[in-house]
Amino acid sequence: MSVVARRLPRAALACSLLATVSITTGCDQINSFVDDNKSKLNVPIETEQVAQIAFDLGAVSGAAAGQPSPAAVEEKLPLPPADIDLNKESQALADNKGLIKRLEITGIEVTPTENTATSALPAFEIRIGAFGETDITKTAKIATVPAIPAGSTAVVSAAIDAAGTDAAQTNLLALAFSQHVSATMKIAKGEKMPSGAAKLDIKMKLKATLNPVK
Repeated sequence: MSVVARRLPRAALACSLLATVSITTGCDQINSFVDDNKSKLNVPIETEQVAQIAFDLGAVSGAAAGQPSPAAVEEKLPLPPADIDLNKESQALADNKGLIKRLEITGIEVTPTENTATSALPAFEIRIGAFGETDITKTAKIATVPAIPAGSTAVVSAAIDAAGTDAAQTNLLALAFSQHVSATMKIAKGEKMPSGAAKLDIKMKLKATLNPVK
């Protein structure tokens, strides 16, 4: 029995080879596109979180409130930390937790809801630590809030600390962290000792960057 080799016309053979090359090249281009653009497939989720803190200037002055200070005073204000759990507060973040590449702090606004302080509230730092952390030395500074004038209820904006936000990413990405406030009251010799108190709402604006192909 003889075997007869079937020969394709040159034009048909050329078309067959061209089709094979085109399909292969097309797949390579798609794969290359996906690989090159994984980092661009970022989907943001924006949310806000509000915490309350209370300043009690009378705790510094005591019975000497309103009297000239006999000496220069510099004292840390007692401001306990607050634990924040975004897993419970933001369903969108909780549902996409495994896809979050970075949790950015896009802004912080501080609103005095009450302010009877007779002197300016001192500038203060907002810091982030691990959930349940009580040692402020183990936290990262994420923002600084300027001094708030006596009696003022105007909204003030914090200056975000980029390096501190980077340092806080591990705790921020856990979506559960502690928020600390560090403030020092300074009173010059002869200056009247302050009295009064203030309650502040601290609104933190957050943006989570997601990568769907992470």
